[in-house]
Amino acid sequence: ISQELIWSDYQSISSGSDGYGRPRICLTANNNPFIIWTKDNSPKTINASKWDGNSFSSPYSILPNGLDPAGGWQAPEIASSSDTIYIVFVSTAITNNAIFLIRSFDGGLIFSDTIRVSDDSNLNRYNLPNVTINDSGNPIVTYMEYELNWHNPRQIVKTSHDYGTTFSSAVNGSNLSPGE
Repeated sequence: ISQELIWSDYQSISSGSDGYGRPRICLTANNNPFIIWTKDNSPKTINASKWDGNSFSSPYSILPNGLDPAGGWQAPEIASSSDTIYIVFVSTAITNNAIFLIRSFDGGLIFSDTIRVSDDSNLNRYNLPNVTINDSGNPIVTYMEYELNWHNPRQIVKTSHDYGTTFSSAVNGSNLSPGE
């Protein structure tokens, strides 16, 4: 027995002036959708829209100016558990790039200041972050670390035990599969 899906009419969340790069969605408390996407022209930012039970909010930026988040295939990733939302992104405003996290504990109404996850190194470049949430509600962040010439890629894992305020030392996950 198959079940027929019935789709509602689409809703435009963003105009071209708000950007439309690589949207991501998560569900907050009461299964309310929260959507992020990048605005890839100046000023670059990450925009968001939150479902209020009847409609989506007008787009709003969730980053301070000047961080130049990467867009396209490098765009932000998102994870949520109830009204806790973690977003990781690449900042191209930092020499050699940097991985940052922002967090919200109220379903996306207010986001924290940025928290740097990647090391502050002049010897490496950083890219392709991802985030998940463990059973305790803490973020686990993965990202790629390369030498300055983009050689010797390594998959790095960092965990937090204080809801993203601080992160553990980097663990090189690539050591688990040498030669890959």
